[in-house]
Amino acid sequence: MSERLQRIAVVAGGVACIVVTPWFALAYFGAYGRSVGEAPPPWENWVDWPELISGDRVDVYNRYGVFFGAALLVVVVAFAALLRDATVDGSRIRRAWNVIVGGLGAAAAGSLLEYGLGDVIDPGFGFFAELLGFVAVVVGAVLLGRALRAEAHLGRAGVIAIGASGFVAVALGVAAVGHIPSGPAFFPLIGLVWFGMRGIPQRLTGAAERPQPSLRGSA
Repeated sequence: MSERLQRIAVVAGGVACIVVTPWFALAYFGAYGRSVGEAPPPWENWVDWPELISGDRVDVYNRYGVFFGAALLVVVVAFAALLRDATVDGSRIRRAWNVIVGGLGAAAAGSLLEYGLGDVIDPGFGFFAELLGFVAVVVGAVLLGRALRAEAHLGRAGVIAIGASGFVAVALGVAAVGHIPSGPAFFPLIGLVWFGMRGIPQRLTGAAERPQPSLRGSA
């Protein structure tokens, strides 16, 4: 797959996840949240959300979950391919990125297990994989900041900002969306979509010698 197709896959999969997030979260509250006393986020009342899928509430929720997991998996596979060309094999920067991407991959696999195979295996296994995946995203951001300090001579402020970005993105997503896995994935996905459109910033890969054109100008 060419770089252009990889970046298109990252953007398309990421946008699909982001767009479906409100309906995915609201489907959770419709299927389970209210029954256990969880209040939906305030943005539920900001828009008269149309019904995209009709049917049994639990079935609708599971269908959103499978779609989300599949789209997230597309993002992970395509972005991992982009990283192979953008980072140096065996570098600490590559390994840190692999932790982040692997965490998102675990979240995608967990979603597919929880919502697609919940009748076959305990859905709790999938949910646990999602949680581990987002922990890996947080840890990976810390490792990336340290790796950029060691190998790309990133300043201390940049190290702190990148190191904290994983936790901030995951925590803000959970607070804003009120649902797992769509909440903690929301802001990381926005970042990956941006990277798919504009290219991974060279200061985040340690490969400053090779320019990365925007998606519009890629061949």
